[in-house]
Order: sequence, then C-alpha cells, then structure tokens
Amino acid sequence: GRASMRQLLPFITREITMQLEESMVFFSTQKQEALRSLPGNPYGVHIRSFGNATAFLAQRTYNADLTSHVLNIGGDDLSSLDAVLEWYRSYGVHCAFDIAPSTASSAFLRHLATKGWYQSGFYNVLYGLPQEKMIAHSDIAVRSVHSDEKDLFVAVYCESFEVPNTDTYASFFYT
Repeated sequence: GRASMRQLLPFITREITMQLEESMVFFSTQKQEALRSLPGNPYGVHIRSFGNATAFLAQRTYNADLTSHVLNIGGDDLSSLDAVLEWYRSYGVHCAFDIAPSTASSAFLRHLATKGWYQSGFYNVLYGLPQEKMIAHSDIAVRSVHSDEKDLFVAVYCESFEVPNTDTYASFFYT
C-alpha cells in the first residue's frame, strides 16, 4: 500500500535536488533550442549560462513566464545576478527566476528583492524511483504513449504549454 510506496522514495537531498534541477535545465534547453531552430528564429530565443545558472530568453512570445526564465540559480550565483538582469534588460525582456529552496541563500534572495523581484509562485516537481508495480486506482491509468498516439500527445502538449505545433518543434518528441 501507501506505506511501502513511501519507503521506496529517497529522502530529498541536495544531490537529488541538483539532479532534478539539471533535468529541468536539460528539458528547457531542448524546448528552447527547438523553438530557436525554427526558420528565422521567430521567437528570438537566446540561451546563456551565468555561473551555475542557465538563462532562457524569448523576445517575441506571449508566454514569457514559460520561456524567459532562469534555472539552477542560487546563493552561489550572487556575483552573476547583476549580469543576468542586465542581459534580460538589454533585450527588453522581463524574466522569472526558478529557485530551488535548497540552493537559495538569504543574501541572494535579499539581493533579488532589492532589484524588485519577489516570490510570486511555486513550481512543484514530483520525483520518485521508476518501478513496474504501481498502486492501482480505478480511474487512473499510467502508461507509455503508444506510437499511434504520438501526434495526439504532441498536440495536447503544445496546446497546454502554448508552443507552436510545428514539424521542427514536434520532432523533439519523436527522437
């Protein structure tokens, strides 16, 4: 039952947090690179590293909160923060910071606040160990997408995240 499921989950450590952050950076990079590879880079996508942080910028998009944000940034990146802010400012784009509590520091968060940034939301991340046996729920089925459902999956994904469902972007899902 539920008790045995809890025993399988590793305790969230700084190392696991970093693995989750790296996964989010990888996936965001793949999505942004797919958008950037569209002919003429119509969304004006740019990606840049600042210390440990990866900054994603899209100049011409209506969902900037999903496309112009900084991942994997924390207390160790305090010296890079002004450069990050100036980079976005130079493009005339506002950004969001996705900060894992385990990597934040009081000094870093205070510095963000002095620049006008504040906590305005949360981003939940689920984690666990892959396993064959799942707790059965009569209303929920978790399974891999079948090959004949890939187009439907891509369409739902693109609509949900308000990204273009183009051949170039959709090819990300078929690799």
